[in-house]
Amino acid sequence: MPNGFSDTPKNGFQPRLGVAYGLNDRTTLRAGIGRFLNRVQINTTAAYGFNPPLSEMQTVINGAVSSPGGAAVRNFPLVMSMQSPDFTNPVSWAWNATLDRELGGSMRGTVSYVGRSATNLERARNINQLQPGTLQANPGVNANALRPYLGYSTITLYDTTGRSKYNALQTQIERRATRFGFSVSYTYSRTTDNGAGRNDLLPNAFDDSGYYGISDLDRPHVFVSQAHYRFPALESSSMLMREVVGGWDLAGIVQAQSGAPFDVRTTVDVAGVGPGSGNQFFNTVGDPGAVRTEWDPTTNRAIWFDKTAFASPAAGTFATNFAKDFLRQPGFWELNMSLRKAFAVGKQHLDLRLEAFNVLNRRRLGNAVSNPTLADFGLITSLVGNRTMQVGVQYVF
Repeated sequence: MPNGFSDTPKNGFQPRLGVAYGLNDRTTLRAGIGRFLNRVQINTTAAYGFNPPLSEMQTVINGAVSSPGGAAVRNFPLVMSMQSPDFTNPVSWAWNATLDRELGGSMRGTVSYVGRSATNLERARNINQLQPGTLQANPGVNANALRPYLGYSTITLYDTTGRSKYNALQTQIERRATRFGFSVSYTYSRTTDNGAGRNDLLPNAFDDSGYYGISDLDRPHVFVSQAHYRFPALESSSMLMREVVGGWDLAGIVQAQSGAPFDVRTTVDVAGVGPGSGNQFFNTVGDPGAVRTEWDPTTNRAIWFDKTAFASPAAGTFATNFAKDFLRQPGFWELNMSLRKAFAVGKQHLDLRLEAFNVLNRRRLGNAVSNPTLADFGLITSLVGNRTMQVGVQYVF
């Protein structure tokens, strides 16, 4: 039956509609859709009161902190940040459809499709950026002397031109019980956007062609399984058996997921647009996956992708053949476990918890080096994931 609409004055009118229909005594189909407005939060990048002349800033060149007066002091060029005049609150639509079924053995299974689409997302760009090739055409000239708005250095504009989309198939089987219970869930999803947040600075302030792609948050495959077992209390046994063996709670969780996405960019200003803009892409000129090797313990490294598949753009130009976040770091899987028991102390109790993370002490590959200016570009040079254990004691009164 419909859930109706919800009006939240703080964030504007947010319609939400949900329906549920029982196919039979054991199966239910649910669906819903909603529209949501986000209130933009105040943070350091949105504190425009720090802009001159409201806040005085000076650059001291080659001076001592204890005595800066004798050094050259520069008030200009000014570094500014601003909010777009047509700034609009971010808006998102979210929808889902779920098939829920009671299974035998106190188990329940669900299969869901979940989607979300967002527009007017915040991101940043430097509107005082030079045209490509300007620095190459003016060798030896300070970039700030060539800016469109003279007297200013970087002018960071925060606007709401970003958008994103999320689609996912979510499945789960669970058994809820006091003695033994478990759940197994798997999600297959895809998240895309053209801005990962208000601090995502565009490389080319005036052309974001090709910038829409896989999101930094994208993890296509996520598997999580957890189980718990409560040992019998052994109330008819001796006190020693009850305290030592009875009443323990054993729990474990296995998690496996895809690695984080990344791309190949450089901090070097190849395009000649001056400092203050986002890192610039390299061109993709081959198949990065053509070369990959296993971890070599003698050299402590592995080849994760072919570094010759990337090339710097020509001086004075932006890359033309690139994709955002189309590479992926190594994925991982891990087993964690805990053992817990509450010991009665009169009317109070003492909680004892033993926890172990990465129980199997399974080392996994670290992240690949994605900076093309480094010697280890394309390599993985570390292993991560040592086993850790901890003991916790809590007295509850």
